[in-house]
Amino acid sequence: MDDELDYLAFINDQGYLKGRKLTPFISHLKSIGDFFNSLKNTNEIALNNDKNIPKELVPIIELYSKMDFEKYRSEIERLIASGVDIIPFYSNNYPIKLKDITNPPIVIYYKGKWIDFDKCIAIVGTRNLSHHGHKNARAISSALAKKGYTIVSGLARGTDTEAHCGALDVSGKTIAVLAGHIEDIFPRENEKLANDIQKSGAIISEISTMKQVHKGRFIERNRLISGISECLIVIEMNGRGGGTLQQVNWAIKQGKAVFILKPLERDNDAIQGFMECIKLGAMPLESDKDVLNYLKTRSRFLTLDHFQQRNLLE
Repeated sequence: MDDELDYLAFINDQGYLKGRKLTPFISHLKSIGDFFNSLKNTNEIALNNDKNIPKELVPIIELYSKMDFEKYRSEIERLIASGVDIIPFYSNNYPIKLKDITNPPIVIYYKGKWIDFDKCIAIVGTRNLSHHGHKNARAISSALAKKGYTIVSGLARGTDTEAHCGALDVSGKTIAVLAGHIEDIFPRENEKLANDIQKSGAIISEISTMKQVHKGRFIERNRLISGISECLIVIEMNGRGGGTLQQVNWAIKQGKAVFILKPLERDNDAIQGFMECIKLGAMPLESDKDVLNYLKTRSRFLTLDHFQQRNLLE
């Protein structure tokens, strides 16, 4: 086991990077294990008065006295023995896109087949889908999975379930980002789906089994769903928005393109949600081709040099 994982898991659970970027953390902590070990025999007053300690490390020093090292270490050993992989931020397997978001996880708990995070597309939406929404969530997911994209969603009822199943229908890859810890499958009715996902994809979480799950976790994990993805597809959002609106806001803050499926004319609730998303900057979606065309155009644009990009924009 990596000697630093217990330290990292603890700091992650304490929300050290809330509102922060990962870069300062990396630059000041070449080896967090060595840093914590150096604290064991050091007087806390002396640490607080040490002018050589970067200000970014002061909150970690304050966390140090609260940590039960053995408790975290034994729990991580148990998880690894049960088939859970723990990916620290410095691992080559850590999703590169997550390093650029605010409040990235310091570690990720991962269970399933090893896949990369290079070509991910998020599909989300209401739990109470119309027939039109159910059909399209599954069809769009299947079409994108066939093209080699990994479908990312949150394992919830409704849209998430259809998105995961659409990828599995064509033997594609899908990732479920859990709000709870890696052993906390919710809703319970999706336990079989979670097991099926792991055969070709993975379930992931940012919190340890030591962390208590609260209602706000469902909103917090949304930043990861859009964070690891190329873009976000909303199938349906009801008039009130709810968690889907929170997900859209996260994606927009992260600079991700957002698409929303065009609703049927008779579905007033979905129309209201559609119009709200469009106001926020989402693009109307009729089929997977709209997303594929966008990604293809963006890819071509990014290969141009700065002057060519500027000319196109002008």
